[in-house]
Amino acid sequence: MSVNIRKLGEALGLTTDQMEAVENIHHTFCGEMMIAAQANNEDRKNMVNTAVNKDLRYMRYVLTKEQFHKYNLLLQTTLFNRGIER
Repeated sequence: MSVNIRKLGEALGLTTDQMEAVENIHHTFCGEMMIAAQANNEDRKNMVNTAVNKDLRYMRYVLTKEQFHKYNLLLQTTLFNRGIER
């Protein structure tokens, strides 16, 4: 689940420090989603939920309230558009 971090940063109005932190968090999230994609159907949904919840928890520390709201909306829309069930 790859996202263009530069475009995400522009959409959210991230500072340089936030951009670096968001990039690191997203890298971890992508790794967890890759592992979930390879899991069997029974475990996949739980693994995806865990990865998304962890990503949101970490992003909440880095982003302002307004940025986080917009990020959450973008993430949920991206998951839906890619057909990833939570």
